[in-house]
Amino acid sequence: MLFVVYHLLDLTFGVANPAGGGSTPYERLVEGFAPSRWWVTLFYVLAVVMVGLHLRHGLWSAFQTLGLAGRRSYRSLRAAATGLSALLVVGFLAVPVAVVLGVIK
Repeated sequence: MLFVVYHLLDLTFGVANPAGGGSTPYERLVEGFAPSRWWVTLFYVLAVVMVGLHLRHGLWSAFQTLGLAGRRSYRSLRAAATGLSALLVVGFLAVPVAVVLGVIK
């Protein structure tokens, strides 16, 4: 929950962002994940990984609840839950990591 609140204050409203609320979303993104603020990016990475683990568990639980996880489909559904979650985590982390590494300026 803290991650959601911080994310909104930082990147949406600009209250916790060095660029301020009157800046463009691009400026808030670049300033928010600037290399000098590496701890913000580290917090964001850890939080997104935790959300990804939560999503993986939720998908797997949904497969089980719906009765889809039988003997034959057990491994493939578990891999699907893991793969989809990993894909979303990598996608959401690509931009912040690119900013902190200086690829996006």
